Amino acid sequence: MLPISPAERAIYLLTARAFWLQGCIYASKGLYEEAERELMLAVGQLTGRVGGEVVLADVYNRLGNVCFYKGRRGEATSYYEQSSSLAVAMEAPVIAARAYNNLGNVYANRGEIEQAKRCYNLALEQSQLSGGPTSIAQTNRVLAWVYSQYGPYSLALQHAREAASLTNLVDNLYSRCQILNDVGATFLRYGDYHIAEHYLREAYDLVQRTANKSLEMSIASSLADLMRAVGERSSWLTYCVRALSDSTGSTTLRCEAAARMAIYYIEQHDWKKAQYHLLWLQESYAQNNDVMAEELALMYRAQALYYAGQQDWAQAISYFEQAVLTNSYSHYELATTLQEYAQLLCRLASRDSSYKARAESTARQAADLYAQLELPRQQAMMAELTAKFTAD
Repeated sequence: MLPISPAERAIYLLTARAFWLQGCIYASKGLYEEAERELMLAVGQLTGRVGGEVVLADVYNRLGNVCFYKGRRGEATSYYEQSSSLAVAMEAPVIAARAYNNLGNVYANRGEIEQAKRCYNLALEQSQLSGGPTSIAQTNRVLAWVYSQYGPYSLALQHAREAASLTNLVDNLYSRCQILNDVGATFLRYGDYHIAEHYLREAYDLVQRTANKSLEMSIASSLADLMRAVGERSSWLTYCVRALSDSTGSTTLRCEAAARMAIYYIEQHDWKKAQYHLLWLQESYAQNNDVMAEELALMYRAQALYYAGQQDWAQAISYFEQAVLTNSYSHYELATTLQEYAQLLCRLASRDSSYKARAESTARQAADLYAQLELPRQQAMMAELTAKFTAD
C-alpha cells in the first residue's frame, strides 16, 4: 500500500468516488463505453491504496456488468471474482452478494450449473448477513430464475413470491424493476399469464423513470414473450420493436432482440424481414469470439423456424439439432426447443413414416424435461403429442 497523508487520502477517495458515480450513471443509461472509461479511472485511483477497498469492490462488480453486456464474458468473470473476494475480506455483504449473484449468472449461462449454485448459495449467505431487503429480494429473484430453468418449479414460484413480497421495501428503482421483471418472467414461464402481466406492466411503468435502456429492453422482451403467448399479435410486435430500439448499447442484448424480431416475422410469414434479422445475427456472432451457448442456441432455433416455414426440412432439422446440442445451459429452454422440434418431426412423420421414431424420441425428451421442471401444462401438451404415437 502507498503511504499517503490523511489529506491526500481524502482527495483521492473523493476523486475515485466521482469517477465511480459517473460510471454508475452512464451504466444506468446503458452507455457502456462511457461507463467503462469512468470506472477504470476509479480503479486507477483506488488500486493499492488504503481506505477505498469497499468502493473498489463495487467498481469491480460494475465493471463486470459492463463487460458482460459488451460480450466480454471472460473479463466479466474476473471482475466478479475480484469483487466478491474483496467485499468478503472487507465485510461488505451487500456488494459480495451482488458479485456472487452475477458470477453465478455467468456460470449458469455457460452451463456450469454446480458452480452457479455454489455462487448463488454464497450470495444467499451474504444477503442474510446484510439483513437488507434489497439484497435478500435480489437473491430470491436469482434463485427463482435457477429453479425456473432447472426445476422444481414449485421452488421457483416460492422464491419469486418471496422476492415480490419485498419489492415495496426496495428503495433503489433499478433493483425494484429488475425484481419485478424476473418475478413476472417466472410466472410467465409457468403459464400464469394474469399474474405475469401484473408484475411485468408494473416493471415497465417504473423503468421509464430510470432511463436505463438495457433494463427497459429486458422488460420489453418479457412483455413481447407474454403477448406472443396470449396471441396479442399487435402488442407482440410493439414490444419486440421497443426491445430492439432499447438494445443499441449492448451487442448481447441487441442480438437477443434481433432474434425475437426474426421469430415474430417468421410466424407472420414475412420471410424478407425475418431473413434480414437472421443475417444480422449471423454477422454479429461471426465477429464475436466470446458468444455464449444460450445466444447461439437462440440463433439456431430462429434459423430452424425460418427454414421450417420455408419447408426446407433438411435445413430446419439441421438447425434444430444444433440448437439442441448447444442448448445445454437451461432445461427450460432445451425443453422448449425440443417441443418445437418434435412438432416439426410430427408433421413430417404424418407424411413419411421414417420420421416417426425420431419424432417420438424427441417428444419424450421434451416431456421428461417438463416432468423434471414440474410444469403440468407443458407436460400435458407433450403427453398428448406422445399419445399419438402410442395410438398408432
